[in-house]
Amino acid sequence: MFKLKVADRLTSKFLNRLDRNLAIGGIVAGIAAIFLLGHFAPDYISTGVVLIIACTLYLSLARRVQTTQGKEISRHLPFSPYLLSNIVFFALLTYSTLILYLGAYERPLGYFLALASMSTLAAWEIFSFPKESRRWPTIILSKILVISLSLRVSLFYLYPGSFLGTDPWWNSIAFERISQEGHLIRDIGMYYFMPVQHFIVVTTSYLTGLATREAMIISLGLFEVVSLTFVFLLGRDLFNRRIGLLAALILGINNLHIMWGWLLVAQTIGLSLATLILFLTLNPKVPHTTNIKMILILAIAVLIITHTASSFITLVIMLLLYLGYTLFSYLSKIPLPYLHRNITLLFVVSLIGYWLYITNFFTSFVRLFVGIDSPLSVATPYAPSLITKVNPVWSEINKLGNLLFYGLATIGLLSILSPRNINTPRFTLAFCGISLTALVFAVFFLAETELLIGRWFIFMDLILVIPVALGLNMIIRSLGATWKRWCTLNLIIFAMTFLMVTNTTAAFDSPLYPNYLKSQNVLKVSELRAAETVKTLYPGAPIMDTTHSLALKASPDSSASPLSYQDIQTGFQKVDALLVLREYITQSAFRVLAKGVYYITEFTYDPYQVLDDRRLSRVYDVGTVSAYLP
Repeated sequence: MFKLKVADRLTSKFLNRLDRNLAIGGIVAGIAAIFLLGHFAPDYISTGVVLIIACTLYLSLARRVQTTQGKEISRHLPFSPYLLSNIVFFALLTYSTLILYLGAYERPLGYFLALASMSTLAAWEIFSFPKESRRWPTIILSKILVISLSLRVSLFYLYPGSFLGTDPWWNSIAFERISQEGHLIRDIGMYYFMPVQHFIVVTTSYLTGLATREAMIISLGLFEVVSLTFVFLLGRDLFNRRIGLLAALILGINNLHIMWGWLLVAQTIGLSLATLILFLTLNPKVPHTTNIKMILILAIAVLIITHTASSFITLVIMLLLYLGYTLFSYLSKIPLPYLHRNITLLFVVSLIGYWLYITNFFTSFVRLFVGIDSPLSVATPYAPSLITKVNPVWSEINKLGNLLFYGLATIGLLSILSPRNINTPRFTLAFCGISLTALVFAVFFLAETELLIGRWFIFMDLILVIPVALGLNMIIRSLGATWKRWCTLNLIIFAMTFLMVTNTTAAFDSPLYPNYLKSQNVLKVSELRAAETVKTLYPGAPIMDTTHSLALKASPDSSASPLSYQDIQTGFQKVDALLVLREYITQSAFRVLAKGVYYITEFTYDPYQVLDDRRLSRVYDVGTVSAYLP
């Protein structure tokens, strides 16, 4: 009996100081990370620095927040602040739309400034709307969805007829063939067993009469934006409406979330389904009825046949949530809900069974995980001709938005674990966020096989976005004077939004960064027409850059050879076919293939002059594309 009482007291003491103990541990981990990163990945030392700063800041804020009442930002003005806010918001929306119309193949700096200002206005409304109001959250959420939609669709508007990225080209060909033949085709490989995105896009095309590209934008892209609503609902039910709205806003302007919003592939819909599953699993206000269980099981089943990486990462998240529930149930003596144990077990069995007996992916996955197969998602190195121009300062600036995001997430995770906030679903969210971050960190920096690590980060951000909102809320609440709250809120939201939406991951047309940091996998109208012309007139395989060659993939009779690093170094001495050059790659850094490895390189000379000096015949010269015959 005495031992039980001692154990209960130790457990209670552990939970009551969990946030502070973890903050101290985070400082130690940050110091260790700096040394580890200095050895394994020097470019990411700033991650360890941010962890130390965030944990130290939390320790200094924790006591102040307990003694500071969370007052709203003052609304006592001689005019309606909400009317003025709406007028300014829609004026900025109109301005951003007009400059898109006037722009040519890039969004000007004014567009990004306008979107950052709109995001700041939305954040101000989140922190100042009346608690008793029921209509304002809906209005603010609508504004958040408008901002998110603009950041994703605007690139499609700038490049009519083209796809953003490389995989959407391949997918679009499959969609076209499925539409024509009326059934799935074996040519899509493993995607034959992952047909959800194909059904969605083709069905949307049939029902609306739109082309494949527009059907992809409406179905996959719109679903990804609308899925932000589940983040709002989860944040609202775990904490309050303010946290839910703020989390939806921050995820809407997250650079990785933007990227998967315009890169329309199976991962896009997989991420949206994962958001729904997270809402149904973690939300304490969702009743554990048979109907809810069936909806959750159906969402998991659809996810499994949508995307391999998304389903596996979601399974890892579900397992971490289950472990979090189990741990807190043991520490707090609160019984574990029936739902999570059985649904998680069903998910494990279903995914492994599907991989073993239908897709045959399980063997490949094991080989990949243990490092037998070649690593995936390895960073593209710079070619020697460009390495001396790469300024590490720009790389750090490009990471600032993400560093701010993870710093706020650290503060938020620690605040969840404080005695005044902790409960079962909140502890589970924090446990999952910390564990998943540690797992991604270990795999990214220490493992030989990166296992498509880029896909893990967006799921990690999905888990961390509510803690980010909590961290920002904690900082705002710690400030006594209204003007300090106002200035701090504006500064953080505007800076985070601007840094996120101009990040090269989210915007390959970002006006802030050098071209060698951006990869423009998209084609202008003149480049698309040039590809069609080449396909029609030239019977052989032309030599062209990888992105431009994608426009030829729709024709099985036409293929292209990639422009190689050796071609560039030797001044096209061995070119024996039609050489197609577009203006973008002659003036910017681009990817080339060299001995099975992709490099980022650039021309160190004028290629047009070299080709003219070698007396190659210029047989095509329209817009931004030229073609030469030896």
